[in-house]
Amino acid sequence: MKKHSHIIKTLVLVPFVFSLLTIGLVAAERGGGSNMPGPLYRMDTGNFDGNRIYDDLENNGMIVSHRISGHSGMEWPKDSHLYINFASGIWVAGKVGGDIRTAVGEYGPEFVSGPWGGDASSSDHKLYKVNKSDLADPLANADFQNWPTDLGAPWVDNDGDGVYTPMPAGADHPEFIGDQVIWWVMNDGDLAQHSIFNTLPVGIEMQVTVWGYDRPDAFGDMMFVKGLIINKGGVDVTETICGR
Repeated sequence: MKKHSHIIKTLVLVPFVFSLLTIGLVAAERGGGSNMPGPLYRMDTGNFDGNRIYDDLENNGMIVSHRISGHSGMEWPKDSHLYINFASGIWVAGKVGGDIRTAVGEYGPEFVSGPWGGDASSSDHKLYKVNKSDLADPLANADFQNWPTDLGAPWVDNDGDGVYTPMPAGADHPEFIGDQVIWWVMNDGDLAQHSIFNTLPVGIEMQVTVWGYDRPDAFGDMMFVKGLIINKGGVDVTETICGR
């Protein structure tokens, strides 16, 4: 690809929908984050619980994680102790110079937390979770106040000054595409983490948004996932496939 038109330069994934017919989500108790042994990176755990789904997830591509509770990561209906998905992760694969490269989450991740080239051990590189109800009391949720717009998290610039000044001191707030939104950024730049298929890194940063709607209809049984994939590796990636 050209400098401004890599085969994967910026790619918005078609949203994955986790529902009764595919995969549901619901989580466990919010983790405080921990640095994994070996290559140093911060793993943060949390949950989606914004409707009738409860899903455990991690900030490294594990959209449904069994590693938090020790059993299936997605419960439906919430609080029923009935589980519909054991584990599920984001997969990206492509070719660089004819060689296959992967970045996958398969019972364990090849992604690490944070943006490409960032400090993967930083406490800033965690799951950020907000609810639309936070608009009524913005100071009650630290993630609302510290929404990582500098890392790419979507937000509403109500005062139009290009600087995130959250309510109530300012007028800005996270973008609520659903009643609950979870956001994080990760990358596959740590070669030591590529132990599933033992390839070189694809060279990508991925900004992930998870959201859902608290509604009485079928949308209340769904969790949505979308990702913005940016080629940061400086090489063309062709024949790219994304999935989970």
